[in-house]
Amino acid sequence: GTFTGDVDIADKIIHTGDTNTAIRFPEADTITFETAGFEQVRIDNDVQMFVEANSKQAKLQLHREDTSVAADDVIGQITFTGRDSGGAGTQRVGAAISAIASNAWDTGQATGYSPAHLDFFTQNNSGVETTLIPRARITSGGSLLLGHTSSEHSDGYQLELSATNSTSSIALTAIQDNLYASQLSFVKARGSSLGARTIVQDGDILGQFAFYGADGTNRALGCTINVRVDGTPGDNDMPTRVDFATSNDGTQSVSNRLRLRSSGDVQIPNGNIVMQTAGKGIDFSATSDA
Repeated sequence: GTFTGDVDIADKIIHTGDTNTAIRFPEADTITFETAGFEQVRIDNDVQMFVEANSKQAKLQLHREDTSVAADDVIGQITFTGRDSGGAGTQRVGAAISAIASNAWDTGQATGYSPAHLDFFTQNNSGVETTLIPRARITSGGSLLLGHTSSEHSDGYQLELSATNSTSSIALTAIQDNLYASQLSFVKARGSSLGARTIVQDGDILGQFAFYGADGTNRALGCTINVRVDGTPGDNDMPTRVDFATSNDGTQSVSNRLRLRSSGDVQIPNGNIVMQTAGKGIDFSATSDA
């Protein structure tokens, strides 16, 4: 039929031959969509959309209808927009979440290979309209990249942070009881899966800070701070040492220079203690037999 004016519906539009599928108007300023006699989607007067499911997993699917998905193709995107008064009500995009193919997909479903990253974008507070800036990425390999979306590491680190300020500094701040405290925890267990994890052993690295610099072609390792098991762990017992390692000129292979043992001893594995100021040295005056 052809309608040139409004069509008044008391409650629902029902699919012929499939009476448990309908578009309903159950109350004022509300539209719902039903399949199998169950409400699946609801849009209300607060411009809220509810996606439900009857004995199934509720989901909202963004689908790219393409026979050839290439690397860097956007598979789906959720954008957050609003209208600004300065632009006479022009719609602006403030943030977005995008799924981006990390490699070409097997859209023929021979293997079901479909790798993708998840990117998060925001617009900065510069006072002028700019394009969306990528702030974070969850890679197809499971790494979380903050401050950048392209990893220079081939090691597959679970977390990578990059700073864009002039000091290249990153602050980790925790606020508790009006006091500032920062804590970064490293937890190490042996084994590749949760059920197979066992106690760590002497010499295992519990955590590491690595310092790299750009050498003009690649990134080069300059220094590491390693925390290692320093003995045999036991129940509520984790002996540790801290190793400080630097690289010589002409190489990025680091060697231990300073070691703080679990016993409290300080060792110099490779090098000398050099006093560069006249009249300075090791002071034993704190002991009674100095």
